[in-house]
Amino acid sequence: MKCITCDKQDTEHSKKLWQLHQKKRLCLFCNEDSSQHSEKLWEIHQEVVPKNTKLAPMLLGRGPRVLAKIVKWNTVKTNGKDSTHHVEYVPIYMHCDECGAALGNAEEKLADVFDKTCLQCFCNMTGQEYKWYEGPRV
Repeated sequence: MKCITCDKQDTEHSKKLWQLHQKKRLCLFCNEDSSQHSEKLWEIHQEVVPKNTKLAPMLLGRGPRVLAKIVKWNTVKTNGKDSTHHVEYVPIYMHCDECGAALGNAEEKLADVFDKTCLQCFCNMTGQEYKWYEGPRV
């Protein structure tokens, strides 16, 4: 049987990847469907999203929409109403396993290739020269 997404035979897929390719599910972290993820990238993106918390998309300036965790502060009610400043949206970022820096959009999409490291750490690990202005094209 051929895969709907990548036209490979079912014997060339692992069981988990076959299930990901057959049903279209949206990734909570990057908002892309499961067919655009490898098995490893899907697991990495699912690890980043916190469990049992309220989530919402948030727009930071003119940048892309990012996933945010909703945190309610313990504020005092005045005149029977909650303060307007008692809800905070905390953006969720993926961090480098080596240096702890937040990863950029291209690094998040290639996290399975870079093994959850930033481009600078990946270049240091593989012995390549790092130039901040040359990034991967995604």
